[in-house]
Amino acid sequence: MYGDRQYWEDRYQGGVVGHCQQKGVISNEWYLQYPALQTILHQHTRRHHQTLVLGCGLSLLAENMLDDGYQSLLAIDYSEHCIQTMHARGTHKPKKAVAYAVMDVTALQLQDNSIDTVIDKATLDCLMNCDDWQAQVQRMLGQAARVLKPNGKFICISHSEPEDRIHMLTGCAYSWKLVQHVEVQKNTATFYVYILQKQ
Repeated sequence: MYGDRQYWEDRYQGGVVGHCQQKGVISNEWYLQYPALQTILHQHTRRHHQTLVLGCGLSLLAENMLDDGYQSLLAIDYSEHCIQTMHARGTHKPKKAVAYAVMDVTALQLQDNSIDTVIDKATLDCLMNCDDWQAQVQRMLGQAARVLKPNGKFICISHSEPEDRIHMLTGCAYSWKLVQHVEVQKNTATFYVYILQKQ
């Protein structure tokens, strides 16, 4: 289900299920909201750096980062209905807005070594639902590594424990290394933030 593009088009076109209300707008905030990630992001990112958010959905993550002073944000999703919604949401903002674009995380239309930080919140976990999940995951991670600048960071926010994710993130020649992983509690659930740095 979550690995199927048509599922997401239908979901965003027909209304959002499981939404939350934040800042007066409807969003679909998976896993963790920005305050739970803020300290980790401040430690591993810089506000003037170019940041790419993969599979943004209707998440407020990029907008929250903009409000926190981040200056150059590109958020992508392969659902056209999703990106249309996000564009419409940003039209009322008087300041510089997040750049939203329709793009496939497994085939990024971006130059090599052009991004300082790539953030994935739940997209890799969704790809695990594809029939060909191994190939999809490898393509996504390979693309993230390709567009990162040397010393750039890949930040992966996942529901999966280190025993399941670290090998997947580091098992192929992605030209990065794991520098930290952090557990974040949300009520009774535990989420994991993996930070990798390109060599």
